[in-house]
Amino acid sequence: MKIIEVIADAGHADTIAGIAEQHEITDAWFGPVNEDNRQAVRMLVEADKRQDVLDALQTLLSSSDNARIVVIPVEVALPKPDEAKDEDDNSKKKAATISREEIFSQVEKGARLDANFVLLVILSAIVAAIGMLENNVAVVVGAMVIAPLLGPNIAFSLGTALGETDLALDALKAILAGVVLAVATGYIIGLLWPGALDSTELMLRTDAFYSGTAIALASGAAASLS
Repeated sequence: MKIIEVIADAGHADTIAGIAEQHEITDAWFGPVNEDNRQAVRMLVEADKRQDVLDALQTLLSSSDNARIVVIPVEVALPKPDEAKDEDDNSKKKAATISREEIFSQVEKGARLDANFVLLVILSAIVAAIGMLENNVAVVVGAMVIAPLLGPNIAFSLGTALGETDLALDALKAILAGVVLAVATGYIIGLLWPGALDSTELMLRTDAFYSGTAIALASGAAASLS
């Protein structure tokens, strides 16, 4: 359950109230009209209705230049609303959903090329390099757990699927920067820490098997669903 706050011209208040009534939201509050003739409306909306309400509001306010829609998380709402019942089994709750806008916002954060991303790439490259030089599979797996390139890859996939060019380009920049940085870090470690080039872990990374491709595809699919 979250709060959808709408700030728009006061003339839209009746239509917004109609949207709230149509979708049977939990509750709604209408604030006073400001000096700029805008009014704030807050609606407490259940998860399974949030996307429909957002779509209706965006359709209504698409031509309004000074309108704003904000989704606010809710920790606790008292008194608790009645639990939604499944049509076939009244003891089951309806599955919670997340809106497209929230997914986009979360994925977009993973495409940012910032100091945190750079640091994670360097650290994961260091861990992976040491794991291969020391022939320690557990350390190599530890580098995989860090997985700093996972976020940009998911963002690139989403941007490509939705036709969001800016998101796809930002993600691609982060991916390329991460790859270059990881290779450079590994190269520097190789110069400073010469190890046995015939280690099992190092040799395994030079061979490409169909099983490795299958594992990569399955892991990527699982990460996207998580």
